[in-house]
Parts: sequence; C-alpha cells; structure tokens
Amino acid sequence: MKPRPHVPAPSTDPQIRAALDNHARRWQQTQTAPLAPGPLTHLADVDLVVLRVQTDSGSMADVEFHISTQQVSICHRGRPCGVLHRAVLFHWLTDPTEGIQLAHEDVALTYARLTGIALTLPDVTAWPLPALDVQQLRRRLQP
Repeated sequence: MKPRPHVPAPSTDPQIRAALDNHARRWQQTQTAPLAPGPLTHLADVDLVVLRVQTDSGSMADVEFHISTQQVSICHRGRPCGVLHRAVLFHWLTDPTEGIQLAHEDVALTYARLTGIALTLPDVTAWPLPALDVQQLRRRLQP
C-alpha cells in the first residue's frame, strides 16, 4: 500500500475538531472491542449510499457510505476505510473549501475549483465525484 500524505486538520473550529477527535476515539474503540447490541449495530438505523469509483487498476468498484444518526462509515471492497462525523461531512459537502481535506484513516475528500469534490481511498487516487452523487449524498446527510 502506498504511504499516505500528511493530512491537515479539516477545521480550526474547536467544536468541529472536538467532534472529529471524539469520533476517531469511538472508531478506535470499535476496532478493538467486539460489537455489542446498540443503536449503530441495527441495520434499520443505518442509511446506505453506494457510489461507483474507478480504482487505480482501471476497474470500477463500489464505495459504501453507511449513514447513522451521528456518523458516516465509509467502506470500500468490504472493509471500513474511515468514519466521519455526519454533521461535519454534510457542512463540508455543502460548502467545501479549496485546499482543506476532510479525512480519517484511509479516506480523504478534497475539493478543487476545476475538478470539484474528489474521493481518495487506498486504491483510488482522487476520483472526482459527479455532482449528482454529491447532491444525493448531501441530501441523505441533511439533518
């Protein structure tokens, strides 16, 4: 796997930073603790958005956004790649800032004026997301 570049903090806002830190801690806990029955383990409580991306090898693959009440788990090829705070992701997709990445673990979302929003995963190098896919995801994230 190729090394990940340094990812800058998505925001200097203390509330957003605290929310991201909290979700990072919770994500780490879920990686070491067995799943226990709870609100995030019930499939009825999770909304699913599937987007198609092109991998570095040229094949098409699905990326799953599992949306719960407070977080969004992003999975690719059957494995979790990262977890983002639902409200933070919604606000970032609504008004992305050029040069600011939204990232966690192996997933990163970036924005450039010319290409729009791009998704980066371990075997997907900055795949530009179609505007309709971004709108669909934003609509499903809306509080």
